[in-house]
Amino acid sequence: MVQEASLKAWAKRHTFRAGGNFKAWYLTIVANECRQTLRSEWRRSVLIPFSQRSSSQPPEDRVIAGDEVRRALSRLSYDHRLAIVLRFYLDLSFDEIASMLQISPQTARTRTYRGLAQLRPIFNTPEVLGND
Repeated sequence: MVQEASLKAWAKRHTFRAGGNFKAWYLTIVANECRQTLRSEWRRSVLIPFSQRSSSQPPEDRVIAGDEVRRALSRLSYDHRLAIVLRFYLDLSFDEIASMLQISPQTARTRTYRGLAQLRPIFNTPEVLGND
C-alpha cells in the first residue's frame, strides 16, 4: 500500500503546496490508499459477527487478531477511527494528527480517547491512565 501511495504521490506532486507540511500531505495519501485497499478487501470477505467470536480465553491472556481489531474499528465513527489509526498505526503525535485533519491538538486527543473508550468494552480491557 505504501508503494502504491508513493507512486500516486509522485504522480500528484504538483498538488503539494509550497511551504505545506509534506509529511501530512504524504500520510494523507497513504491513509487514503489504505482505506481503499481495506474497502476492496472487506467487499471480498465475509465478516464474522462479534457474537460468534471465540472468548474461551480470559481477556488478559487472549491474543487479539488483526481482523478482530479491524471489525472493532469499523464499529467506530469515521472521526474516532481515523484518530486511532493515525495515532497507533502511523504513530503520529496529537499535533501531527491535528495538522493533518485541520483540527486542534486537543480535539485530536479527545477523538482518540473517546474512540478507545468505545473499544474497551469490545475487548474487555480496563482503562489505563496515561499522560500522553
